[in-house]
Amino acid sequence: MSQVGRRIDGINGILQTININTSLLNFLSFQVDRQNISVINNSGLHWISGLLLGNNILEFHKIFDKNEKHTFKRLINIAKNSKIQFDYKTLEKEIDALQIEYDKSNLKTIRDKYIAHQDLTEDEVKSDFITSFKFTQSSTKLFKKICTELNYEYKEDNDEVLNSFKDIFTITEQINGIQFLVDLAQKNKVDCIPINKIKRFISSK
Repeated sequence: MSQVGRRIDGINGILQTININTSLLNFLSFQVDRQNISVINNSGLHWISGLLLGNNILEFHKIFDKNEKHTFKRLINIAKNSKIQFDYKTLEKEIDALQIEYDKSNLKTIRDKYIAHQDLTEDEVKSDFITSFKFTQSSTKLFKKICTELNYEYKEDNDEVLNSFKDIFTITEQINGIQFLVDLAQKNKVDCIPINKIKRFISSK
């Protein structure tokens, strides 16, 4: 594999991690909003959200810090030195514009904070997630364009991690639903619960 190919694979791996983390954060922050379990009232989910967000901040550092190996800028320079024909001027302008946005954002300044602390408030989780989400979208879009220009295939995101994570909450809801029916039956002194009633209850979750 060429040096350009290795760098593309490296950046692709970083962005895959960022995209998976972002999809999980989106699910935890905005889709898991139930009375008994959510990122706000469950310390375990709150902790996981902090770790995911902190990991994203570290991953962004890898593609935006000039001293790192897998930056967009370094990739373009290597491609130019390899005599690959592509519209590098347009890409460089877009990379520079995104770099300016990153340097102005809070992702860079809070990097050390997230390494050292996990004491996040609701506002911090949501506001920093929005910034992270924004750069996930823009970085991925730019990288796809770079891959197209350099004739490399972008490896599409895999939803397997997110879907398996969602299954945990679905199963938990179903178990809680069955327990509710059992408690209700005991309260009304009912010896058995019809299977079709359980199925209907579970399918509604």
